[in-house]
Amino acid sequence: MKRATEQNNLNVPLHIITGQYPPASGGLADYTQRLAFGVSESGGDAIVWCCNASVSETPAGKSLRVCRPAASFGFCGILKLNRALAKFDRPRRLLVQWTPQLYGWRSMNVLFCLWVLVRGRVYRDEVEVMVHELFLPLVGSLKQRVAAIVQRLMVLMMLQGVSSVCTSTSAWTPGIKRYLVGRPINVTTLPIPSNIELVQDSDEVNRRRSTFQGQQIIGHFGTCGDLIAEHLEPIIQSGLAEFPDAVFLLFGRNSDRWASQLSLGDQASRKRIVGLGELPEREISLWLQACDVMVLPYPDGVTTRRGTTMASLQHGCCVITNDGPLTEGFWREQDALVLVEKPDSVQYVNTLRTLLSDTDSRARLCKQARRFYGKNFSLKHTTERYV
Repeated sequence: MKRATEQNNLNVPLHIITGQYPPASGGLADYTQRLAFGVSESGGDAIVWCCNASVSETPAGKSLRVCRPAASFGFCGILKLNRALAKFDRPRRLLVQWTPQLYGWRSMNVLFCLWVLVRGRVYRDEVEVMVHELFLPLVGSLKQRVAAIVQRLMVLMMLQGVSSVCTSTSAWTPGIKRYLVGRPINVTTLPIPSNIELVQDSDEVNRRRSTFQGQQIIGHFGTCGDLIAEHLEPIIQSGLAEFPDAVFLLFGRNSDRWASQLSLGDQASRKRIVGLGELPEREISLWLQACDVMVLPYPDGVTTRRGTTMASLQHGCCVITNDGPLTEGFWREQDALVLVEKPDSVQYVNTLRTLLSDTDSRARLCKQARRFYGKNFSLKHTTERYV
């Protein structure tokens, strides 16, 4: 946000446009809320504009307003949003949280992207886009391919109106630059910070550990979606056979349902896989700290957009994850987690065998994880950009 940063950002409201905000659940909702509160707590003025049906226009905190101009980002909704923004003096700073599927119209809201273009080119607002997801890959059914093509046109249109672009991972940067078509716009990588507040309560952590009567706890935090579950299931099946004194603990939306549907050979094995499902933030924090090791397989590799990895690092977890085509290079040079070559059950189980038998190595990784997260990914690195 070049022109806006030449002035005092504390005196210029930051208008955050998002397709998802609490009480809706989801990574973008949590990220936007924490960003807005972070800006507010740093002395800035943050205003969140979203279309969640249950969000009201009541103050949500100091210098933070959450507004619902309409029920959707359709034609009428955008007109109402324009009228609401017109009440604010120039310069106006707009921060668009971009994930195409969250703005409606079956992930093809061309009108919304046209509106972003107009805000930058006609209204001369300072528009920054934070890219969480760029667009769908050109694979799959005809319907998905059509959506992928339309989303590319949407991104092309939107990027012609922006003043700056941030992205949750440098893996998206080449695609963004291609659709900027030569515009001299900086693309900055802004890693996703943890969305889980650290709860410091060792008694409660120990109480949760005691639930499993001395068994080592191998954790996984996530929604167990199909792409990740494809790799997680063989890790669990092999791990149950390899480590008879360990339990697999899954937490995150749908993890309880997925765990109950796993095909396991015997009842004893079933008792050693526990799905807690969606939990309050406090419970997630306590269970993260209760785990001996976290296994976080990703089909495309760990990146700075993986909020579950960030939460695990922030909480000082001993983490095993994997390299992949989207993994940034610095992950291969750090010593805060164990990076295996690919999401392969043999590699994960071999690494688990080493770590579960080596308390000192786990303690060292836990200490390094906290330090690595604080130095590179904490929320302050994000909020400093906007205040």
